[in-house]
Amino acid sequence: MYYYNPDGTQAKGIQRMAGRYFKFNSITGEFEKFVNQKIVIDVSSHNGVIDWNKVKNSGKVDGVILRLGYSVGFIDTSFLRNVNELNRLGIPYSVYLFSYAVNPYEAGLEADFVIRTIRNNPVKIASNLFSIYYDLESWFISSTGENSNNISKEAYGGMITTFADKIKSNLGIEARVYASKSYVYERFPSYAWPYATWIAQWGPEITYKEAYEGWQYTNNGSIPGINGRVDMSIFYY
Repeated sequence: MYYYNPDGTQAKGIQRMAGRYFKFNSITGEFEKFVNQKIVIDVSSHNGVIDWNKVKNSGKVDGVILRLGYSVGFIDTSFLRNVNELNRLGIPYSVYLFSYAVNPYEAGLEADFVIRTIRNNPVKIASNLFSIYYDLESWFISSTGENSNNISKEAYGGMITTFADKIKSNLGIEARVYASKSYVYERFPSYAWPYATWIAQWGPEITYKEAYEGWQYTNNGSIPGINGRVDMSIFYY
């Protein structure tokens, strides 16, 4: 089933119609399922040692996205502990990788790293709820001077499709992109926009016009069991 809006555009991503949330595939527009809103947090070693019992008992978190690591070979120091705790408590989760790639070849190496890490550890992705996410944003390495400033739109497009295709073909799980609204529009080619389905736009509303499945609405959330502030998103299931 597909749906076309009154202006002739095809409905993709999450659409609210007749009081219900519909999820259409972000690429093809094919209807997938009816969905509801859920609160999701994303965490890394920057959040310290998390008391996951308190997180679960708070009733404020429906799912989690863990930083698997960054670049190639760098596993987040809290990743395996967090995986084991979420498995123990039955909290659904997925993972993201912070990218330092500058071209499609390096993006492929990062995808290989994600695949190896998932296969070699007791990672149980809730693929019925989440994609695996490729975190693309500005970065700078002070020791070498390397940065993301000169990555072209076409390079980003190749990076995104290379990463997504490798994850899908090896793990059978969709891979999508986390990025800010401005980064998507300013740095990615338009053909890659449908892959950016977890959007960061901090504030009371999201104005991103493309299809999305998750909206990171703040980096200033507060959850029992986590010291300091935490990123929070609304996802649609």
